[in-house]
Amino acid sequence: MPMFGLGKKKSAATPVQTPSSAPRPSPAPDLATIRGLPKAHTLADHGDPVLAELLGLAEAHDWTALRANLAGYDGHDLSSLVSNVCAQTRDVGQWVPADAADPLAQAVLGADAIERGWEVRTSMRAQHVSQDQFQEFHRMLRVAEDHLYAAVELDPELAAPWYSLMITSRGLQYDLDVKWRRFDALLRRAPGHLGGHRQMLQNLCAKWSGSHEQMHAFAAEAMSGEHGGQLAELVADGHIEHWLHLGDRKGGREYMQQPEVRAELQKAAELTVFRPGYSSPRTPYLAPNLFAMAFGLAGLWTQSVRAFEASAGVVTGRWIYMSGKEPEKFYTNWRNHVIQKASP
Repeated sequence: MPMFGLGKKKSAATPVQTPSSAPRPSPAPDLATIRGLPKAHTLADHGDPVLAELLGLAEAHDWTALRANLAGYDGHDLSSLVSNVCAQTRDVGQWVPADAADPLAQAVLGADAIERGWEVRTSMRAQHVSQDQFQEFHRMLRVAEDHLYAAVELDPELAAPWYSLMITSRGLQYDLDVKWRRFDALLRRAPGHLGGHRQMLQNLCAKWSGSHEQMHAFAAEAMSGEHGGQLAELVADGHIEHWLHLGDRKGGREYMQQPEVRAELQKAAELTVFRPGYSSPRTPYLAPNLFAMAFGLAGLWTQSVRAFEASAGVVTGRWIYMSGKEPEKFYTNWRNHVIQKASP
């Protein structure tokens, strides 16, 4: 599943790799409740009323209505809606027609095959995944690519298949030049595609055979570009990935508290979650959660509280990076922790 929020499953795009010494703040007292903040909770629709309607249509197996609604969107919006519908509807491939002449059906079937493939692989590290699992995983991703390239041929302007192809290229371990070509193809159809930038950041992570230098340079360039008002969240995402790679025992917390890292986080937040009128497309709570986590790790307590307030109590999947499980519980504990630290 792409990184649009917390669905029914862990993200297909990012295996969980929890540092052994992830912070464990005390859960009491419930300072957030005292301050009138909402109780931590997840939303199946990520706060997106359009997705909520589409999930209802998918539950009813109403492809005609679902397709008609999806057809009204393009770019990041369509990629997000297709991906989240497939992530939260297990039997999409059984009732969406394999219409060889319909690019949208092919894009949906491709996204669904990715989800099913990652279910087989699981989010475990590679050494804990069997050869049989990998074989089936790769088979499903190749099935996905067949659907996605069919969609591309039928509608060369459609961006959603290229978004999904960025995920399959990671799972199939293609070279970085292939990933860049697919990213460039996506941007030619949808400049500033937020989901595509999130996926490219993952492609550049050290855990996916990239490097910290490539990842941070990509995030910094995105922040300074034409679409920085949306893409600056990548800076927080990249620093969290770097912390995750190090772990606290290897200096992860010290890394996050470097002056230059703190300054980058502050700049990125001012462009996004702290900017008046800011709204992230389709998933309004993902960026606030990222910044709440990043500022907390950086020891910028007041800023972390502001980001938590912007999250409105909605918990997204990235908290599994710190907790490994029970993201709502950990979100609650960490929110209390930063409120306490920020108090005079």
